Amino acid sequence: MMRAGLAGLFDLFMSPGPIGAHLATVRRSAAFRWFALVETERESTAAGGAVLRFRPERGAPVELALRLDARERVAGMTLAIEAAFLAHPTRPFALDALKTALAALARGRGAPAPLGSLATHLEAEMGAPVSPPAPSAEVAAALAVVAGRTTHWRAEGRRFAVSLGWEGGALVLSAPPMTPGA
Repeated sequence: MMRAGLAGLFDLFMSPGPIGAHLATVRRSAAFRWFALVETERESTAAGGAVLRFRPERGAPVELALRLDARERVAGMTLAIEAAFLAHPTRPFALDALKTALAALARGRGAPAPLGSLATHLEAEMGAPVSPPAPSAEVAAALAVVAGRTTHWRAEGRRFAVSLGWEGGALVLSAPPMTPGA
């Protein structure tokens, strides 16, 4: 049991992030195991890829959608968390899903710079024994979206962008690839 826990912890901290990773690698990740994500839908795309949707096995109101290319590599992702799940007393569980996704994205090559700090601030809000420095203006703006005080935030990296926003009663984290010339 201890060995499996250490392997999951190593996987969590050493992962290069989901964007660009093969689907099989993402499915074996500590986050997939921790949240017990199960595939609920698969839709083919015109480019030969697919969009796969996952939900936690235990029924939490969270949905992860992975956009795959034709080689089954993750080209983009979306995490939607229903607003009611972000309400007290389930808020720490909802924030854990968001924090975990942000932390995984932050490890990716070409990730937007503020993701790691944002994940740490969410971890502190969950009650974890971390003491992050005062948030930058960019991180404070993202935290305002999570708190429901504003409706949209976006940060761009070299390989993909990340946005947070409220859509249809859910907080949505989106990480599409950067489009050259866009």
